[in-house]
Amino acid sequence: MKKLKRTFGNVLFLLKPWWKYGKSLVIWSQFFTIIYPVRIIAEVTIAQGIIEAAQSGRGTAHVVLVAVAYITVIVGLWIAREARIRVFESWIKVDITAAIEREIYEKAIRTDYMYVDSPDFFDNYKMATDEYVSRSQKMWDSVNTLAGGIVGLLSMVGVFLTTEPFVIILVFVGLGIMAVFRFFIASNETEIWRINTPSRRRMNYVTRLLYMKSANADLRATNAKDRIFEHYNASKDSIINVAKRFRWKQFLYGCIYIIGGNLATYIVMLYTALGFVSGRIESIGVFTTLVAATGNMSFQFSQITDNVTSIFETTLYADKVRQFFGLHSEIEPSTGRTTPADAPLSLELRDVSFSYPNSEFGLKNLNITVNAGEKIAIVGENGAGKTTLSKLLLRLYDVNSGEILYNGVNIKDYDVRALRRQIGVAFQEPHLYTLTVRENMQVYHSASDEVLREVLQTVGLDADLDRDVTREFDDSGIMLSGGQAQKLGLSRLLIGEFGLLLLDEPSSALDPLAEYEMTKLMFNRSRTTTIMVAHRLSTIRDADCIYLISNGAVAEQGTHDELIALNGKYAEMFSKQAENYVR
Repeated sequence: MKKLKRTFGNVLFLLKPWWKYGKSLVIWSQFFTIIYPVRIIAEVTIAQGIIEAAQSGRGTAHVVLVAVAYITVIVGLWIAREARIRVFESWIKVDITAAIEREIYEKAIRTDYMYVDSPDFFDNYKMATDEYVSRSQKMWDSVNTLAGGIVGLLSMVGVFLTTEPFVIILVFVGLGIMAVFRFFIASNETEIWRINTPSRRRMNYVTRLLYMKSANADLRATNAKDRIFEHYNASKDSIINVAKRFRWKQFLYGCIYIIGGNLATYIVMLYTALGFVSGRIESIGVFTTLVAATGNMSFQFSQITDNVTSIFETTLYADKVRQFFGLHSEIEPSTGRTTPADAPLSLELRDVSFSYPNSEFGLKNLNITVNAGEKIAIVGENGAGKTTLSKLLLRLYDVNSGEILYNGVNIKDYDVRALRRQIGVAFQEPHLYTLTVRENMQVYHSASDEVLREVLQTVGLDADLDRDVTREFDDSGIMLSGGQAQKLGLSRLLIGEFGLLLLDEPSSALDPLAEYEMTKLMFNRSRTTTIMVAHRLSTIRDADCIYLISNGAVAEQGTHDELIALNGKYAEMFSKQAENYVR
């Protein structure tokens, strides 16, 4: 009972978007389901109608009139069906499926960032993106076709009851055989799908790798592809072995299924033929109607069993998708205060500690104070926790203990989306979108082309505003080097005002002199509070305060001159980097 309830819940889950985004389609389709019996009854009785019209002795005109009437109904309803599918449904289904896809993407964006680190999240997200739209549409089509099949079957039952009721028993014997063995076939198909799921995922891994540029390049430069294809071939062989294991059983079930479906038609043909010969059935028209109705009934029953099976198979995919949509998020839905627009933010970290799940690394009791308009730098060795700190300041994660305060207010008390709009971010590897240069520059604020060109000149990047970045969709798109990409990423922060600039090694791909000039440009940018995460220490000498993070804690803090005079870890790191430049 519990399993049946879950299955029914999955059916409703997959159908819900079609009612949500396409009520008119649902209503229109049900109207055609209601009038569907008119067409199929006309199709199975047309021969009888014409024959009986000819036997009535009322002349050729009457026969033609009857034939025209039947053909008009049949063809007219077929044309109406085509109009529904080609004229109405063709475009509205695109609209519905696009709405479903957008729902997936919006859910992914609204889900807390911590889930991004989880393999289960990506499995469920991939299942949602790959299967939700197609399975939802398949569920809609299956339920819609099932409704038509039931109505059609009942119509044929009505035809038999008004002509030869006993034939129904013969028909249902054959159809019962069909139903039983269709179930066996479906059960085997489900088992095959379950067994092959790990192998299919391994084979699909190759597809995912070739979508990733870094992996694509690595496959070409190394022998990793040989190992990958070994696993690919092993997975393929596994799927083949499963197919071989089930082949004879599926073949036997398929043969019995076909025999059961045709048996009813042949028995009815024999039964009605004998009835016609014996005189029990007086009209050959009744004979043709019964034969046609049997064939149609077999078709309708096949539609029902196939679509019931399809519905149950489709619900298997719904669990993963429901898990994706059922993820609970605490950060992304948060609402609350907003910060003063365009005013510099002050920032304080009070005894902040944080660690990732299943990781020994962590930030420990960080205490950092940044006054409004102040320029500070965060430095340290790789893996010290500098980038993790950036994610905490954006509230992509919540701290395990302690507090992060903006303008003296706990970060959790703010509307998280409004707060992030006040923070301009530039990372070491900026994400550039396959949009025009203009659109890439305006991800935070809009500006005139004149301002955009001035900004490009300021960062030293010569680029046409109308050209696409990357060549994914346009062969005339521009390909940027690492340094050029960083300049374009930084240009976004020179448009409009922010409360805080958060810069995580945003110019590391530039040469030391160019990086120093770029850092100076960002530090001198109006009165905005600025936090620079840096690796090259020579670039942040002008910072108001420098914090050295080591093993997840603040080891040293002060101005550049103060830290050099301290002769500690910072002075050692600065001296080693200076030696490299001298050499």
